[in-house]
Amino acid sequence: CHKADLESDIVADLARAEVQDQRFDVAQGHARRLRQILQREGGADQRLRLVLLELDGEIALGLAERAQQRGEPSTEGFAAARGSFAQLLKDAALPDERETRWRALLGLARASERSDPRAAQDLYRQAEEHLERRSQDLPLGAGRGSFLGQHERGTRYYLDFLWRRRELAEAMQVLRSARVRGLRALAGLGRAEALVGGQRDAWAAALASYQVKRQLVHSASAALRDAPRKEQDERREALQRATDDALRA
Repeated sequence: CHKADLESDIVADLARAEVQDQRFDVAQGHARRLRQILQREGGADQRLRLVLLELDGEIALGLAERAQQRGEPSTEGFAAARGSFAQLLKDAALPDERETRWRALLGLARASERSDPRAAQDLYRQAEEHLERRSQDLPLGAGRGSFLGQHERGTRYYLDFLWRRRELAEAMQVLRSARVRGLRALAGLGRAEALVGGQRDAWAAALASYQVKRQLVHSASAALRDAPRKEQDERREALQRATDDALRA
């Protein structure tokens, strides 16, 4: 059983790496191998079933986005992704050690952007709220900084969606909350020179998360450059106020 778990973990990591590199055909091959492992073990491994649902959703979503960019039919691909992520959300176990619920919410939001933007916005909001709750539950010494760094992509997707829809007020609130999370992690760590071993590693991870949020400010500003000059200035001033608020929080 331990050997099967180790094999499935390795194959799953390989599949995720291929999805990240947008090599979806290779990722599909790894997913087929995971199904063979699941079948070999009698199909009772719930953890592996959830991994497969997530991979199926990510692969379907990636292929649908690629098809859309090429002007090819993509409706069925997005629907397949939504189906996988919806099932993943339904089956996510508690306690959710691997943040399966967050992954499912994020995937479902991304797959719903074009078919139902309002639902996508609500799903992004739920994913962000889940991230906020979990980040406060984790003791900093147990990895809060690295947790935030690993889950930052959800905030990025959410902000990108809001910028494209010109939902500036909500975007600034999301940005402020993300900055506060990073700053809260930094404040809890104290002075870096007083830290040793794992605590220093956690401080480095939290600092990296903070720097990512700082970059989000610049990216957001760049995304608004195509706005009319007067509107652009107003939006940048509002964005700067939100950033200043986060820094003072």
